[in-house]
Amino acid sequence: MFCDAGILSRSHKHPKEDDKEALILHITSHMAQNGETESEIAQRDRREQENTEEVRQLIESIEQHEQEKHRLEEEIEKVTQRRQNIIQQLTLLTQEE
Repeated sequence: MFCDAGILSRSHKHPKEDDKEALILHITSHMAQNGETESEIAQRDRREQENTEEVRQLIESIEQHEQEKHRLEEEIEKVTQRRQNIIQQLTLLTQEE
């Protein structure tokens, strides 16, 4: 994970990988907050929001790519099966001649 074990206590918990919302918040929350001015806090908050949105978009993109990969794997399987059927039919036809 992205946590610095030297800074965090032993009781520090990480969200489960399938809990996307908690994972996003966890990733974006690991920023220093001590001694910041209000302006720095506002800038950090904006960056956190931007980073959170970027992480969400990346997760969405990964999920879409995974779905497309699965769809293509299924399509490849269908084409492979059709190819095998054609080869079998051709083999039978050439044996009959």
